[in-house]
Amino acid sequence: MRQTIKTQGKQKIERVKSIAFSDSVLFITKDDSIENFGVLCGIMSIFQEAAIQRGAPTKGAISYGRFTADFEKSIFYGQPLIDAYLLQDELYYYGIIADNNVQAFLGQNDKIETSEVDHYFLWTETPLKRGMVNHLNIKLDSLTEDQLNDLYNHVSGSVRKYVDNTIKMYELMNKK
Repeated sequence: MRQTIKTQGKQKIERVKSIAFSDSVLFITKDDSIENFGVLCGIMSIFQEAAIQRGAPTKGAISYGRFTADFEKSIFYGQPLIDAYLLQDELYYYGIIADNNVQAFLGQNDKIETSEVDHYFLWTETPLKRGMVNHLNIKLDSLTEDQLNDLYNHVSGSVRKYVDNTIKMYELMNKK
């Protein structure tokens, strides 16, 4: 999926690129601008909700830092890739969380309003495999109870804990 946001003359500006390999999807912003970060957060929310709606939920993490991406040669490396992989592996619900590098980026950037962060993220205790830990979570807000409950039809046994935790997180994210 390529996200084009605005055009300058006839040239489109790509803000986020993606690539799928094995069982992973990698989203990469063109640079570390606030605008591209906002686009990335929006894409992550839409992607996660669409996956759940189609009965193929995912889990993931967002990291920040120096990263090399050569799409023509399929070369991708950098500490953010490692950090995001390790953090998503700990996640115990179908959702997307941000790591400490993203928190530092948000905290050091004067252009980001608290309301913008609150629009995309919820800071809350997050179910990880070894317990609850506070993290920023990408909000899910366009799902229905039926879509979430339908996830039970795709899993059995201990994996249903992911569904239980996802429903609890969704309810927490959407308290009125």
